[in-house]
Amino acid sequence: MSRYKYKACDQQGNVQKGIIEAKALPDVLSQLKAQGFYPISISRQKNFKPANPVSSASRKPRRIPSSEMAQFCYQLATLLAAGVPLIGSLDAIISQLKNKEFQRVLKEIRDNVGKGMALSNAMSQYPKIFTMLFISLIKAGEESGNLDAILVDYTKFLETKEEMHKEIKNAMVYPVFLLVMAVAVVIFLMVVILPKFINILNDANVKLPLPTYI
Repeated sequence: MSRYKYKACDQQGNVQKGIIEAKALPDVLSQLKAQGFYPISISRQKNFKPANPVSSASRKPRRIPSSEMAQFCYQLATLLAAGVPLIGSLDAIISQLKNKEFQRVLKEIRDNVGKGMALSNAMSQYPKIFTMLFISLIKAGEESGNLDAILVDYTKFLETKEEMHKEIKNAMVYPVFLLVMAVAVVIFLMVVILPKFINILNDANVKLPLPTYI
């Protein structure tokens, strides 16, 4: 990894300076494009040794529900498609989140992106929250410049997955319900109805087979 110092502007003409860690210059261009910036100048810093990233995953954040992840992906895709820079998009989403754990993680990701780290690299520090599939798709979106479209596709994937889980759960509930009802009916017959029949037949001097009394 190398460190690149850049100067870029957004669609409104606002100039921003910063540093990005990347393998090569094309990766820097991809990251700037994904964040909604147009490069003015880029220079590689010499004698840079990347430090081992300190992962906040040591705090062991809990996995985020699929519904919340789908909402996050959809919101981020919408903001990016509207031309909002990546950091601004993350800030907007963070300000609306009610899940404090997810909010904390996104703040740390936002800070790392602000320091020049690619979004995919920043997210990869939280494997409990972001799957390898998701991180790979984000990386592909950064490199192709189609991050918003990929996020929309992943949102649809999560929604379909959640719907299938609900259908499977509902399909399993009905057989269990039938089994419980069947057991309840058998118990009711054995405890309430059958003794009454036995008494009636005994009063009528009808001899019952031995298994009836067991």
